[in-house]
Amino acid sequence: MNKPPAFQLYAARFSSGTAEMTNAEVGVLIRLLCHQWDNGSIPSDPQRHPIKYESPELWAAIEHKFELGEDGRLRNPRLEAVREEQQAFRAKRSKAGSLGATKRWQSHSNGNGSGNGSANGKSMALQPTTTSTSTATTTPKDGARLGRGGVYSDAFEMLWKAYPRRDGGKR
Repeated sequence: MNKPPAFQLYAARFSSGTAEMTNAEVGVLIRLLCHQWDNGSIPSDPQRHPIKYESPELWAAIEHKFELGEDGRLRNPRLEAVREEQQAFRAKRSKAGSLGATKRWQSHSNGNGSGNGSANGKSMALQPTTTSTSTATTTPKDGARLGRGGVYSDAFEMLWKAYPRRDGGKR
């Protein structure tokens, strides 16, 4: 499954969680969240963060929004919950799509054909068999239909008989 390119930003939750922050602190927070989304985490050492702080107080004001993981890297727990929800949703939609495709293609296999070019287990070669290299003078054998390159194969004749024409069978 492809990596999701975006995450949902829940406006009410974000606004209430950042209401007492300065614009600079909100900017740092959102940039770190974006980095975490793309990379899975942020370094625990502020000197190694992907952004440069105007002052050390900026990190001090937002570091409570991140938790230290067992791997020594920081993650915002709410963003990871959003990631898990999104992965579960995408997996559910993928499974539904697969089941729908399977059901759709199995419905095409009922009746005489299996949906894969065979009828009743026999190959359905629709290519005419060539009996000679001349074009218009080839004579069909045993009343078989004349095709572009010669006489149609027995498999084609079987298919022709299995699926009647819409014009009432007039040939």
